Amino acid sequence: MNNNIKGGVNIFEKVISIKNFGRFIDCTPAFDGFAEYTLIFGENGMGKTTFSTLFNSLKSEKPSYIKAKATLGDFGDPKIELLFNDNNRIYFEEGEWSESYFNLEVFNEIFVNKRVYIGDRVEIDQRKALYNFVLGEEGVDLSQDLAIIKKKSRRSKNRKENVKEIIQEKIKGSLNFEQFLDLKSIENVNKMILLQYDKLKRVYENEDIQSKEKLIELNLEKIPFGKIKNRLEETIEDISENAKEKVEEHIYENLDSEGEEWIFKGMEYVSEEEVCPFCGVNLEISELYNLYEDYFSEEFANLEKDIKKIKQNISEMVSDKRWQEINHIIQQNQSKYDFWHNYIDFEAKMLDLDIAIQDLENLKESLIEDIETKQHNLLKQKKFNEKTFEFISLFLDLNKRVREYNSEIKQINKFIEETKKETGEADLNVEIEFFNFLLNTKLRFESPVKELCFLYNGWKRKRDKLEAKKEQLQEEIEEYTKEMLDNYQEKTNEFLGKFGADFKIDKVRKSFRGDSPNIKYKISLNEVPCDLKPSEDGYESCFGNILSSGDKTTLALAFYLAKLEKDENLDKKILVFDDPISSFDKDRITRTVKEIVKYSEKAKQLILLSHYKGFLWEVYNKILRKSDNSDQEIESVKIARDGSSNRKFDNWDIEKDTEGEFLSDYRKLYNYYNNSSVNPFVARTKIRSLLENLLLYCFPTNFKRTDTLGDMLAKIKDSPKECKISVLKGDIYEELDDLNEYSITGHSSGGSQSRDIDEIELEDKVDKALSLVDNMYPRL
Repeated sequence: MNNNIKGGVNIFEKVISIKNFGRFIDCTPAFDGFAEYTLIFGENGMGKTTFSTLFNSLKSEKPSYIKAKATLGDFGDPKIELLFNDNNRIYFEEGEWSESYFNLEVFNEIFVNKRVYIGDRVEIDQRKALYNFVLGEEGVDLSQDLAIIKKKSRRSKNRKENVKEIIQEKIKGSLNFEQFLDLKSIENVNKMILLQYDKLKRVYENEDIQSKEKLIELNLEKIPFGKIKNRLEETIEDISENAKEKVEEHIYENLDSEGEEWIFKGMEYVSEEEVCPFCGVNLEISELYNLYEDYFSEEFANLEKDIKKIKQNISEMVSDKRWQEINHIIQQNQSKYDFWHNYIDFEAKMLDLDIAIQDLENLKESLIEDIETKQHNLLKQKKFNEKTFEFISLFLDLNKRVREYNSEIKQINKFIEETKKETGEADLNVEIEFFNFLLNTKLRFESPVKELCFLYNGWKRKRDKLEAKKEQLQEEIEEYTKEMLDNYQEKTNEFLGKFGADFKIDKVRKSFRGDSPNIKYKISLNEVPCDLKPSEDGYESCFGNILSSGDKTTLALAFYLAKLEKDENLDKKILVFDDPISSFDKDRITRTVKEIVKYSEKAKQLILLSHYKGFLWEVYNKILRKSDNSDQEIESVKIARDGSSNRKFDNWDIEKDTEGEFLSDYRKLYNYYNNSSVNPFVARTKIRSLLENLLLYCFPTNFKRTDTLGDMLAKIKDSPKECKISVLKGDIYEELDDLNEYSITGHSSGGSQSRDIDEIELEDKVDKALSLVDNMYPRL
């Protein structure tokens, strides 16, 4: 073998062994090995497709292709050992390859089923696989990079959304997530929340607030102690000493301590006629009455009146009724304050007068006593006693406390007015929103939400970068894909034209199903585009019902070759074809031969498998006829039976096995004549068939394939002079007739008479037959 074929690298040289793989139970090939061009013949069912599948698995690193074709029965796991040049061995053992080999392009049923169609349908999986095939390694790398980025982006999005969901569950009110993230920290937010809570509470209870009254100030009258003191100490200097003495003496002698007041009161009943109200005596003549008038002057009357009023006022101002009124107001204020205290920020000290009132009540009698003493003796000066001064001190202190109390009431009422106004003007929805805003602000910057937001922003930044990279890569892929698909459609249709197909592909474009891109296209027949999928009713034209089996295989092969046309690394590839001419007519087979030879010359190596010897011969012959292939090695191999179940690779003489009947007969007679290695009976029977084919090839328009040598001799004998076969009359005719008679005798005698053949005579007849062939070609 030539070990330096096309650079001598990446060449598949030999199958060392194949075990438990389909029909190859224990295969140790007997032939020399693989060459730059290796043509493998195998009848149907011998294991050609199984063998080609080996290369699919090796390229894709998918052990499943091997495992799926493991030999049925108790034979163990598949084991494969392959040899590449430079003694590089690759093994398949224990369910995996020892290494991969990517420089392979395989056309077999896996290519067709995976990338083009299965049955009568073109499914999404085929379109995805075709997309990757068309775009090649660079396009697939870009698509894989994009798929990885999309996967990472999805993962980042999912993680981001998971964090977002956790955070969103905690957000209050209508604030959206992005607004929540953008919140700024607020100093004293806790205090603001409390204040807003109070306000919101007030707004909620606005009806109660508006209807609730303010507090009432206490009205504790001032007692004019100075005036009282002055009046008690006051005397009336204008009364005559005589009148004073006489009246006081009269009171002393005739009346009691209430006498002065009693007389003063009685004088009010004296009429204008100055008649005594008791006895009706005229008082003008009464000396004592005159003394009374002098004694009880206007000034005296005023003083008496004032003292009386003072006593009355003190009795009213310092009375149980008055204390009850004040206490009632205090209790009302306390009740109101208890309500308002929930809405205003003011701490008030409510007034408690029980002790003070009790003390005042206890000391009040001292003041009353001083007043009454004065009342009984208006002309006598009366000073406050010690307890009265205590009473005054207590009352003034109480008055001070009331003023302080009223001052607080005013402040409270001011807050109440402000609260009523604020609450009455407030919008409940606005206040709720602001309250939620404060709560969200607090939440945003507290653990664990603070950390979750940091985590979310991290995933968001990562996804944003991935999305930007994804968009950039998508643009690159779009540009690359458009160029590739436009060119691929053109090239595929070019090959369909070469194969004589009356259809083409149209509207080739990229599509997406999820994250995986695929190729969409239509089949155009008579300029009418048809869908790949059948319609629901099955009546519309589609891939499955407008293309024959041969058309579908043609389309698959056109797809494959269009890819090879644009493959810049084709010179590094091993091309593997498994029966690419299924259901092809003679014309398409011829065109296929031309294209396979063309691309195999550009590739590193060709491995071609087929059940059709004539197709392999045409490829073989075309390779040999190429002037630049004259020094290249071609290996022909066959897959043969090795026992009842096993298969093996063996040497195959393609030239001998594919020669026609004429050449085969000639070779057998030639060999018999020169070395007698052929059975004499076989040699005698081949004389007649050799001559029949000779005449048919030389005069195809004059003879039929069904004509026997006797029929042909009759046509020669009866042919007119102007007929071409008339040239055979004469000596040639006589020799042909003699050989026909001899061969007829051989046919009729049967195989059992072969031992009675006269071999000297047979050699003479064989020599004449070979001479006729040698002589007729130059003459004709």
